[in-house]
Formats: sequence, structure tokens, C-alpha cells
Amino acid sequence: MRESATMSGKNPLVYENLVLEGGGAKGVALGGALKYLQKMGLLSGDGNHHIKRFGGASIGALVASLLSVGYSPDEVSKVLYSNSMSTFTSGSLFSIIASFYEVFWQYGFHSTNPIKKSLGEYIKQKTGNADLTFKQLYSSRDKELCVIVTNVNRLKTEYFHVKTTPDTPIREAVRMSISIPGYFRAIKSKLKADGEEDLYVDGGMLCNYPIHCFDGWFLSMAKENSFFNRIKCLSDIAKHYEQNNRFKEFNPKTLGIVLYSESENQWMKDCFNKRALCLKPERPRSSTDLYCKRDKSRHKSEEIGQYDKLRSAVEVFFKVCQEQLSDSTLSKEEVKIIFEDERFTQEQRDALFEGLTFEEFFSKLDENDDGAVQFRELLSFIEWKGVYSGQKYMGFDRKNITDLKTFVSSLIGALVQNSQLINLQPKDVDRTIAINTGYIGTLDFDLEGADQEFLEQRGSNATKAFFDMKNPSECGCSEEN
Repeated sequence: MRESATMSGKNPLVYENLVLEGGGAKGVALGGALKYLQKMGLLSGDGNHHIKRFGGASIGALVASLLSVGYSPDEVSKVLYSNSMSTFTSGSLFSIIASFYEVFWQYGFHSTNPIKKSLGEYIKQKTGNADLTFKQLYSSRDKELCVIVTNVNRLKTEYFHVKTTPDTPIREAVRMSISIPGYFRAIKSKLKADGEEDLYVDGGMLCNYPIHCFDGWFLSMAKENSFFNRIKCLSDIAKHYEQNNRFKEFNPKTLGIVLYSESENQWMKDCFNKRALCLKPERPRSSTDLYCKRDKSRHKSEEIGQYDKLRSAVEVFFKVCQEQLSDSTLSKEEVKIIFEDERFTQEQRDALFEGLTFEEFFSKLDENDDGAVQFRELLSFIEWKGVYSGQKYMGFDRKNITDLKTFVSSLIGALVQNSQLINLQPKDVDRTIAINTGYIGTLDFDLEGADQEFLEQRGSNATKAFFDMKNPSECGCSEEN
């Protein structure tokens, strides 16, 4: 069992590790979050941060690398503002035509060379060395950086860190981590002792939110956790490299940030959306092209209000059901008592029963016509209503597949979301700042000024909400194992 880390109501300086989720264009919101973390004393305006260890995937890895070499929140925010991903990609007619040819050989349209070059220049400004390695960062600044990368050939997540890849240039690792499949070309590199050339892509494919990366012994620099001390013989390697063994001990000093748009599935999205200020501001200061294109987002607050009313009715329904339950099933008589219970407001009754008579309602519940209602049938009814199922609770909704774009998007989403179920657990809510980016999604790289300001405000408000809460899991989503 990993102990829970409910520290946000205490001294924020207990946090020493910062882990950032990937999110493409949504990463602009990190600027607002980082500025608020500076107010809390975790980051510094001069780049000498209280945080000692930084980690991330994709755009989170890019931001983490900048912080680790000494960039301030204001400086990082300016980088995010001025360098949307569209400025990192070549857009000439020749390059676009060439990309259609290259996509079959390098598995993506855009080269990541501009990213590597730009990041190298940023790193050089602070350290004097564009090809600063993980080991050199640790030696010169006493900072650790973990960059998450997906190794396609070996079908696994790789953790680039001073302990695992000391001599790899940071910008090369970040270049790999930010290579969104299809959008960017996969990176070919020979990093393994066997000399084989592997393909590397976006770390977010298998581990988009590596909140666990500083848990356990695997990336610990303590002498007792060195590979030599941990692995005594070859037969120990497989056992020690299992995910549960490498990252077993929960690290209460880790703080993470996740990014999700209103239209995207996200681990614990329903829980995060309950946090105060999460959905503020509701819109950008001016109607941008992107905002106008996303008509549904304008009505989201109304949709959320309707959903909350329905969920409230379902919660009362569950409570009354538990009181009447005398066995593993509910009899017809018990269901009738529930149906007539006076604790339902008229609004809740209308939302839940929709004008059905008792006989119609019972028939809807009793799917197999055996005269009783099983728990499975109760859940089926709840899912039919569209609220509070396990899937909804975790934030994973069904997606309609209508064309190639939605097919590919959902396929990638399935990989990312299922990796979240593997790598995350409910107690991680207690150490997670959650930024709802509203109408702005991962691939919305052409942002206007008002869009960027909206993202930064959302980031700041989400971070304030986290630290204002005595216990981040007070929304009821965190569970004891």
C-alpha cells in the first residue's frame, strides 16, 4: 500500500519533485501554473528553484528541461507563448511535399530538427552547452531531470535520467519525447549496448503522466539504491525491473500537473472538474477563431449543470437503495419503497424517473424479468442514464468514430488512457494539479493571444484551487487501498 500524500493544506515547500503531463498545445497552460508555484516558493524568479527533480512527457518534458537548467516561470511562459509547435515545423510547399514522401520512411510529416536546434539554443543560454547531458546537469546544478520516451522497437517506456542515460544530451531526449506519432517523424537512435537502431516517439504514448517516476528506488540517487546494490545477480533483473518493484514506495514529495480539454477523456476528469475555479475563466477575453469553432464549449457550463443535477439524483437513489437492501438483490416491494421515497426532490424525481410509472420503472430495472433487481442491473440503469458509472467516474467516455481522423485520434487516445489506468491510482489525485484547458486541444497549435491568455489563466486558477484545498481528494475521488 502506498501512503497518501495530502500535503497541499500544509507547507508547500514539502514538495521537491515536479512532474508534468504531456499535452501538446495545451502546454501553454503550464505557464500560469508555474507562476503560481513561484508564489508558493516552489519555483524562483532567478531560476534557483526549490524543486530539485523535474520530470515530464512530451511538452511536459520540454518545460521540465527548461526549468531544470534554470529558466524562471516567466521565461518558460514566454517560450511557450512565442514557440507554439507550428513555429517548430517547416511549412514551405517544398517541405510539405517532401513530408508526404518522408512519412513512409520516417513515420511522420514534420522533422523534429527545429525543436532540437531551438531547445539547444535555450539550454546553451543558461549553461553554455547546447548538448548538456543529464550527468552534466546533475553535476553542475544538482538537479535531476527525467524525460519519458516510448521505444517502439522494444515496446516499452524508457526513463531518460542521470541514473539511466547519463551521457545522453537532454535536447535529444526531449526531441524524442515530443515526437507525436504521425505529426512528427520518429527518431532513430542507437542507445542500447546491442548496437541496434531503435525508433523512439512521444513518451505520452505509453506514459503521458509519469507521476510515479520519482517513487521507489529506480531513479533514486541514494547509494543504497544504485543498480549494483539493488541487483545482486542476473536472475534479480526481471524481478527488480517490474513496474511495481521499481516504483513501489510512494513519494509524498512529488507534485504533478495534468492537462485535459473539455472534449478529451482524462483520468479522474469528473473528480477534477469539481474543484473550485477549475472552469474559470469560462471563455477567452475575445472570441478567437478557435473559440468560435468550438460551439459546444459555449454551452458547457449549462451542460455541466444539467449533469450535476442528474448525478445528485443518482446519489440519492443509491443511498436509498442501500437502506432498503436486505439481500444481494432488491425485491419488487423494496424497489417500490425506493420509488416512493420522499427524499427525492421533484427536480431529482423528474431527472431520474422521467415520468415513468412504477411498473414502467421496475420493468426498466429488471432486465432479465426475474422479479428482482441485481447490482449489475442497477449499474446498467445508471449507465443508461449516462452518469456515475465506473467509466464515467474515471473520465473515459465512449467516442464516435466517423472518419480516419477520429479513428487515429481515438486509437492514440486508447493507448494513452489505458496507460493511465496502469500507471495511476486514485490516491495520485492528492498530489495532482489538474488544468482543464476548455476548448483547446492537444493539436490546436495555431493559438491567438487571447487563447494563450485563457490557457495561462486556467493554469493559474487550477493551481490556486489545489493549494486552497485542505485535502485535494475531498471531492470524494481518492480511495484507500
